[in-house]
Amino acid sequence: MKLDGKILAQEIYNQLLVKVKKSKKNGSTPTLAVLLIGDLLPSKIYVEQKQKHAKAIGAKVVVYTYPTTVKKETLLKKLLILNNDNKTHGIIIQQPLPSHLSADELLHVVENEKDVDGLAKETNFVFPLSLALLRVLQEVFDLEKAKGTFMSWLLKQRIVIVGKGKTGGGPLFHTLTKLGVKPQVVDSKTKNALVLYKNADIVISAVGKKNVVTGKMIKKGAIVIGVGQHRENDGKLHGDFNQTDIAKVAKYYTPTPGGMGALNVAFLMENVVKAAKQQKK
Repeated sequence: MKLDGKILAQEIYNQLLVKVKKSKKNGSTPTLAVLLIGDLLPSKIYVEQKQKHAKAIGAKVVVYTYPTTVKKETLLKKLLILNNDNKTHGIIIQQPLPSHLSADELLHVVENEKDVDGLAKETNFVFPLSLALLRVLQEVFDLEKAKGTFMSWLLKQRIVIVGKGKTGGGPLFHTLTKLGVKPQVVDSKTKNALVLYKNADIVISAVGKKNVVTGKMIKKGAIVIGVGQHRENDGKLHGDFNQTDIAKVAKYYTPTPGGMGALNVAFLMENVVKAAKQQKK
């Protein structure tokens, strides 16, 4: 069964419409600042999605563009200005970055109350993709009409995360472990990967390459969640697995596009709206 992220995301946007309207009445328009470095097409498309959905709920996204050759000092100076701007409630640094720039070094400068991507060490926010993952799993729990609570169900699941990138598998692993879940992480060096796949109740693929997970690799009735995304020669967005192939084996799976990516943007916007409310106080 396909888990439609767009439908779940729209539920969030419907709630945010009301909250943004209230925020505006109180004199504050939730505003996200995005630092976009370079001209990578995927990054531009992701930023455009943020702008589109922010506009739909009445919020605002301001994009600051820089060439690939931009110096670290220039970005640090801009981040300090945005930190002190009371009309800017959230700040994100669109990744990936050019090799001469360190995301960790830049994120360290962003105020915790404005780190709506939830990537800084002392952030006030949960990583939006982690919120998206938990929402999708909650949907499965509800559909299954499982006994007990969502958390008791989740703790029983055998989970495999494929990939450990800083904007994907890594933060998802951190979120789950904080909840008491003990996921297994698989990468290209994992020797017993196939055994882990076959035993997993939930497979979360966060690589961004073709056919990372196939139907033959997973057990019948598994839940397969696609986080990784890439564009092929057809110019379209593709996930880590072939949906037709996975649908024959998995009980539930997320599509690409229209799955985790759609929810990720929705929860980012939710964090921005929360940030605006907290800073107003």
